[in-house]
Amino acid sequence: MQDFSRYFSGKTGVKLHYLKNKNGKKSKIDFDLNLKQTRIQARSLGLLKPVGQTSSATLDVHLANGDLSSINHLKIKGRGASLASGNIDFTTLKGEPLIKKGNLQNLHFGENKLNVDLGGDKDLLKINITGSFLDARPVLKGKKDEQRTQTSNSTKRPFEIGINVIEMRTSDESTVTDAEIYTRNNHIGQVERFEMNAKAGRGDLYVRYTPDDTGKLSLQVESNNAGDTLRAFDLYSTIQGGTLRIAGVPLEGGRFGDVRGQARIDNFRVSDAPVLVRLFNALSFKQGGKLNFKRLEAEFEWRIGSDGDLYLIKNGTTSGASLGLTFDGYVDTAKDKMEFKGTAAPLEGINNFIGKIPLIGDLLTGGGALVAATYSIDGTTKDPKVSVNPLSVLTPGIIRKMLFENSKPEPENAAREYKKEPRGLN
Repeated sequence: MQDFSRYFSGKTGVKLHYLKNKNGKKSKIDFDLNLKQTRIQARSLGLLKPVGQTSSATLDVHLANGDLSSINHLKIKGRGASLASGNIDFTTLKGEPLIKKGNLQNLHFGENKLNVDLGGDKDLLKINITGSFLDARPVLKGKKDEQRTQTSNSTKRPFEIGINVIEMRTSDESTVTDAEIYTRNNHIGQVERFEMNAKAGRGDLYVRYTPDDTGKLSLQVESNNAGDTLRAFDLYSTIQGGTLRIAGVPLEGGRFGDVRGQARIDNFRVSDAPVLVRLFNALSFKQGGKLNFKRLEAEFEWRIGSDGDLYLIKNGTTSGASLGLTFDGYVDTAKDKMEFKGTAAPLEGINNFIGKIPLIGDLLTGGGALVAATYSIDGTTKDPKVSVNPLSVLTPGIIRKMLFENSKPEPENAAREYKKEPRGLN
């Protein structure tokens, strides 16, 4: 039997009525529960009802030959959580109850306002979630190792989840809308396929984490508003507009969920970026309130940790009308630390230099050089230290990198053609 002690603790007031048919094969237990002194917590769902909060539940439990056959007329009343109606049918496999079908109507807790339908067979559980609001933060911010351990102890079959909600919270300050999601997980809870369509602010967002032609998982992310997408998932707040393309694969030797790949953003603006302002001031570059960039490209590794994630960035380049930057480094959210190093140069100077055609040969052969600056950013993510060495020489290789002369037209592992609609539950 499943262990529910990690979900419930404290005292529960119980009134019950037990009925048994004449042959003794079927029985029914009516429960009336006072949950005021019961602590209820499901971390993976973001559900917490503390002791002292008024709550009650009623339900009918049906048994057949001593095995659980159904739970009917489940109702929950309370400030922290409520359920208008719930019915679940079970089958028994190797002495364990498995959900056969069911529904939960008007399930409310926190910001969540949902309806849940359950179905499937002994080999697959299907869960369909609809509603006006879903808080996805517990899943997005959850401790991966803890979730895997809990799931592996409680799940005996693969499961599919289909989600269609009007609004979904993805960070403390942001939501996406018109979210359609399909995910398939194996019997220990690992994702085998994930597909999502949504609107992030003013942009469309498509996410696919699906097997490629060889069966290996491949990540593809596309958005026609990079800034709104990055803010929605609390990744970066100062980019405005732009188109985003990410292609990645699972990190070899990493833990489940770790990804490496390439990212590209085109035609975006940056505003309210204190670190960039410090860098510009140290470089004595002229800059206004907003910076326009034509392109950003970088290779990345995203390593998921129990207390925070680690982002490793290498071969990063970005350039706009007035500035070109290269960057390599990392952001460690668990330790609240970041470190980057790179080269910065005024692109106006590069373009003017290249415009003098007779001097290009001298530049490429060492007869000339363009003065730029190397920089480093080191410290906490909110208040890092910026250091600059303004007497660096801009080499031809860095010039080519800033002008994206060696850039590929698409990231490696570029997305295959796929349907924009996510797969649905049958």
